[in-house]
Amino acid sequence: MSAPILNQTIQLANGRTLGFAEYGPPEGTPILYFHGHPGSRLELSLFDNLESILTRLNLRIIAVERPGIGLSDSQPGRRFVDWPVDISEFVDKVLKMNRFNLITYSAGGPFGAVCALKIPERLEKVTLVSSPCPFNEPGALEGVGPAFYWKSAKIHPLLTGLILRMAGRSAKLPPPDKAGMAYVDYDLIAQHENFFPRFMAVTFVESCRRGTRGPAYEASLYVKDWGFSVKDIHKKIDLWHGGQDMNAPLHHMRWLEQRLPEKEIHLFPDEGHVTLFYRYMEEILQSASGCA
Repeated sequence: MSAPILNQTIQLANGRTLGFAEYGPPEGTPILYFHGHPGSRLELSLFDNLESILTRLNLRIIAVERPGIGLSDSQPGRRFVDWPVDISEFVDKVLKMNRFNLITYSAGGPFGAVCALKIPERLEKVTLVSSPCPFNEPGALEGVGPAFYWKSAKIHPLLTGLILRMAGRSAKLPPPDKAGMAYVDYDLIAQHENFFPRFMAVTFVESCRRGTRGPAYEASLYVKDWGFSVKDIHKKIDLWHGGQDMNAPLHHMRWLEQRLPEKEIHLFPDEGHVTLFYRYMEEILQSASGCA
């Protein structure tokens, strides 16, 4: 069983650097992975059984960091629609493939959706796990546990940056109480003593490796018009979602379901934002690879 290669970078033609990590056997079928928010290339290292699953399925995951996050250089004024350009060049240089599979987790969803819109000819299969809808949609923040975070991004990214700095300092603290968290997610985290500090380290802390400005700016993208319409996506998208999710509540998935012309729904009524991927990782990855 191979060990992950976590700290890699590649330079784009415009001079910017993108950070990435690789998991699974090098000869495995590649799947590109877009992390959540704030998130980082290290997000998947939370799951101790990941490498055994990837070896069993013969899959190789390449987790790419977005601009201003982790090892990636910032890109002032970036938009969702700019991301497919970076990804096309990244795939050409790293995977050296014309077509590839793509999976996103949580707030990585709109970045996967815009790739399905802009570069559908390069995508074999697109899988969005626990994806939000635009937070500026009417009622979008209803039922969202960490709603204050997204409300701060509506006010000003500097306020979001302050929250990120405070979160980084809390990385060594025990999990918060159940307020704002699905009970199934809280129970899972509480049962694993080291899960919460590891989660904070590979999401909030690593995301802000170069400061809070990059992640804080990205937060502002989610709370305004995405700059593209999911109704224009004619690539089939698989949506996986937990019915107890409080980070991207079920009505977020329904919003996407109603607007995407081609989709397949995988709904797990009793799972949350964390437990869905934690408990069904093998099934999700097998499906995302196109081998299900």
